[in-house]
Amino acid sequence: GRDPCSRVVPAGAARRRCEAAGTGAPAWAGGWPRRPPEVPSDPCPCVHQGECDLPSATASMEFLENHGKNILLSNGNLTATRVSSYNQGIVVVAQPLPQQQLFQFQIDSLNPQWTSSLSLGVIGSSPERLNFPATACSLKPSTWLLQRDSVFQNSLKICENYGPNLDTCPEGT
Repeated sequence: GRDPCSRVVPAGAARRRCEAAGTGAPAWAGGWPRRPPEVPSDPCPCVHQGECDLPSATASMEFLENHGKNILLSNGNLTATRVSSYNQGIVVVAQPLPQQQLFQFQIDSLNPQWTSSLSLGVIGSSPERLNFPATACSLKPSTWLLQRDSVFQNSLKICENYGPNLDTCPEGT
Protein backbone atom coordinates (compact mmCIF):
# COMPACT_ATOMS: atom_id res chain seq x y z
CA GLY A 1 0.00 0.00 0.00
CA ARG A 2 0.83 3.66 -0.11
CA ASP A 3 3.16 4.99 2.58
CA PRO A 4 0.89 7.07 4.88
CA CYS A 5 3.73 9.52 5.41
CA SER A 6 4.62 10.01 1.75
CA ARG A 7 2.83 13.37 1.56
CA VAL A 8 3.08 15.23 4.82
CA VAL A 9 4.50 18.67 4.10
CA PRO A 10 2.65 21.99 3.87
CA ALA A 11 1.47 23.08 0.44
CA GLY A 12 0.68 26.61 -0.57
CA ALA A 13 0.97 29.35 1.99
CA ALA A 14 0.52 28.68 5.67
CA ARG A 15 0.80 31.14 8.53
CA ARG A 16 1.27 29.93 12.08
CA ARG A 17 0.63 32.09 15.10
CA CYS A 18 1.15 31.18 18.71
CA GLU A 19 -2.20 30.84 20.54
CA ALA A 20 -3.76 27.33 20.55
CA ALA A 21 -3.13 24.09 22.47
CA GLY A 22 0.49 22.94 22.82
CA THR A 23 2.00 19.59 23.65
CA GLY A 24 2.94 20.04 27.30
CA ALA A 25 6.66 19.77 26.48
CA PRO A 26 9.16 22.23 25.06
CA ALA A 27 9.52 21.92 21.30
CA TRP A 28 13.13 20.68 21.54
CA ALA A 29 12.95 18.61 24.75
CA GLY A 30 12.82 14.85 25.05
CA GLY A 31 10.69 12.78 27.39
CA TRP A 32 7.59 12.52 25.22
CA PRO A 33 4.59 10.56 26.52
CA ARG A 34 3.71 7.32 24.76
CA ARG A 35 0.33 8.55 23.48
CA PRO A 36 -1.07 11.94 22.49
CA PRO A 37 -3.12 13.98 24.94
CA GLU A 38 -6.91 13.83 24.79
CA VAL A 39 -8.64 16.49 22.69
CA PRO A 40 -11.72 17.94 24.41
CA SER A 41 -14.72 18.85 22.28
CA ASP A 42 -13.73 22.50 22.78
CA PRO A 43 -9.91 22.42 22.72
CA CYS A 44 -9.68 25.73 24.58
CA PRO A 45 -12.88 25.80 26.66
CA CYS A 46 -11.54 28.08 29.37
CA VAL A 47 -9.48 30.53 27.32
CA HIS A 48 -12.53 32.69 26.72
CA GLN A 49 -13.74 32.31 30.30
CA GLY A 50 -10.37 33.16 31.89
CA GLU A 51 -10.37 30.06 34.10
CA CYS A 52 -7.21 28.28 32.88
CA ASP A 53 -3.70 28.51 34.23
CA LEU A 54 -2.33 27.78 30.75
CA PRO A 55 -0.09 30.50 29.33
CA SER A 56 -1.33 32.19 26.18
CA ALA A 57 0.78 33.85 23.56
CA THR A 58 0.63 37.57 23.10
CA ALA A 59 2.98 37.76 20.11
CA SER A 60 3.40 35.85 16.87
CA MET A 61 6.12 33.26 16.53
CA GLU A 62 8.37 33.51 13.50
CA PHE A 63 9.57 30.58 11.42
CA LEU A 64 13.22 29.54 11.68
CA GLU A 65 15.52 30.52 8.80
CA ASN A 66 16.53 26.84 8.51
CA HIS A 67 13.69 25.22 6.52
CA GLY A 68 12.98 22.96 3.55
CA LYS A 69 14.42 24.12 0.22
CA ASN A 70 10.96 24.62 -1.38
CA ILE A 71 9.85 27.21 1.20
CA LEU A 72 9.90 31.00 0.91
CA LEU A 73 9.49 32.96 4.15
CA SER A 74 7.88 36.41 4.08
CA ASN A 75 5.97 38.83 6.30
CA GLY A 76 8.77 38.93 8.88
CA ASN A 77 9.05 35.11 8.78
CA LEU A 78 5.39 34.77 9.83
CA THR A 79 4.30 33.36 6.46
CA ALA A 80 5.71 30.26 4.75
CA THR A 81 4.90 29.63 1.10
CA ARG A 82 5.73 26.57 -0.99
CA VAL A 83 7.54 27.74 -4.12
CA SER A 84 8.16 24.44 -5.91
CA SER A 85 7.50 20.70 -5.89
CA TYR A 86 5.67 18.63 -3.31
CA ASN A 87 8.44 17.64 -0.90
CA GLN A 88 11.02 19.76 0.95
CA GLY A 89 8.37 22.01 2.52
CA ILE A 90 9.12 21.66 6.24
CA VAL A 91 9.14 24.74 8.46
CA VAL A 92 9.51 25.09 12.24
CA VAL A 93 9.01 28.03 14.56
CA ALA A 94 12.17 29.76 15.73
CA GLN A 95 11.51 29.46 19.48
CA PRO A 96 10.87 26.33 21.57
CA LEU A 97 7.31 25.98 22.82
CA PRO A 98 7.10 26.26 26.61
CA GLN A 99 5.12 23.60 28.44
CA GLN A 100 1.36 24.05 28.00
CA GLN A 101 1.96 26.86 25.49
CA LEU A 102 -1.05 27.70 23.37
CA PHE A 103 -0.31 27.54 19.64
CA GLN A 104 -2.48 28.33 16.62
CA PHE A 105 -1.84 28.36 12.88
CA GLN A 106 -3.87 29.82 10.02
CA ILE A 107 -4.30 28.17 6.62
CA ASP A 108 -4.11 30.89 3.97
CA SER A 109 -4.30 28.47 1.03
CA LEU A 110 -3.71 24.80 0.19
CA ASN A 111 -3.10 23.06 -3.13
CA PRO A 112 -6.28 21.01 -3.80
CA GLN A 113 -4.38 18.62 -6.09
CA TRP A 114 -2.55 17.02 -3.16
CA THR A 115 -3.79 15.02 -0.18
CA SER A 116 -2.02 15.14 3.16
CA SER A 117 -0.43 18.39 2.05
CA LEU A 118 -0.52 19.87 5.55
CA SER A 119 0.84 18.18 8.65
CA LEU A 120 1.51 19.66 12.08
CA GLY A 121 3.81 18.45 14.79
CA VAL A 122 6.61 18.95 17.25
CA ILE A 123 10.20 17.77 17.20
CA GLY A 124 12.27 16.86 20.22
CA SER A 125 15.60 18.20 18.99
CA SER A 126 17.03 21.57 18.09
CA PRO A 127 16.27 22.39 14.43
CA GLU A 128 18.94 25.07 13.93
CA ARG A 129 21.36 22.71 12.15
CA LEU A 130 18.87 20.04 11.11
CA ASN A 131 19.08 18.85 7.51
CA PHE A 132 15.39 18.59 6.78
CA PRO A 133 14.28 15.38 5.04
CA ALA A 134 11.89 15.39 2.07
CA THR A 135 8.86 14.79 4.32
CA ALA A 136 7.98 15.58 7.91
CA CYS A 137 7.21 11.92 8.59
CA SER A 138 10.89 11.15 8.03
CA LEU A 139 11.91 13.30 11.01
CA LYS A 140 13.18 11.10 13.87
CA PRO A 141 13.55 10.69 16.83
CA SER A 142 11.21 12.40 19.30
CA THR A 143 8.74 13.58 16.69
CA TRP A 144 4.97 13.86 17.01
CA LEU A 145 2.99 14.58 13.84
CA LEU A 146 -0.68 15.11 12.96
CA GLN A 147 -1.48 14.04 9.39
CA ARG A 148 -5.09 14.01 8.17
CA ASP A 149 -6.80 12.86 11.41
CA SER A 150 -4.02 10.51 12.56
CA VAL A 151 -1.17 10.88 15.04
CA PHE A 152 2.33 9.62 14.24
CA GLN A 153 5.17 9.19 16.72
CA ASN A 154 8.61 8.74 15.18
CA SER A 155 6.95 7.88 11.81
CA LEU A 156 4.64 5.20 13.30
CA LYS A 157 0.87 5.74 13.29
CA ILE A 158 -0.30 5.44 16.89
CA CYS A 159 -3.81 6.93 16.76
CA GLU A 160 -6.61 7.51 14.22
CA ASN A 161 -9.70 9.73 14.29
CA TYR A 162 -7.88 12.30 16.42
CA GLY A 163 -9.27 15.80 16.04
CA PRO A 164 -10.27 17.44 12.77
CA ASN A 165 -8.98 16.08 9.47
CA LEU A 166 -6.31 18.53 8.27
CA ASP A 167 -7.14 17.68 4.63
CA THR A 168 -10.65 19.08 5.07
CA CYS A 169 -9.90 22.21 7.09
CA PRO A 170 -11.12 25.18 5.04
CA GLU A 171 -8.77 27.94 3.96
CA GLY A 172 -8.82 30.92 6.30
CA THR A 173 -9.19 28.79 9.43
